Amino acid sequence: MYVCDTDGNLTESGEQKETTAHYSYSSDNRLAAWGDYPTEMDQEGNLRYLTDGRDMDAYTYDARNRLIRVMRKLVNIIYCMMKNKTPYIPSPLTERLAS
Repeated sequence: MYVCDTDGNLTESGEQKETTAHYSYSSDNRLAAWGDYPTEMDQEGNLRYLTDGRDMDAYTYDARNRLIRVMRKLVNIIYCMMKNKTPYIPSPLTERLAS
């Protein structure tokens, strides 16, 4: 299921109502939030950061605004440490380079 607003922006996507993702946009039609989580854009309109509340993706672009790197890291580190009362040893960052 895909739902778009009058500007053609994707506002909902998902297979079932329970798993539907909601998107919201700024007045200049840039992605502002994914569900309850805000996004961050650079001055060129490129997506810099996106989170789902657990993981965060960081996007890097070259001088011609082409996506060159996506990094994902866990943002729930402190919560896990407090909950489990054990030291958290993060795994290496996942990095994918665009070819």
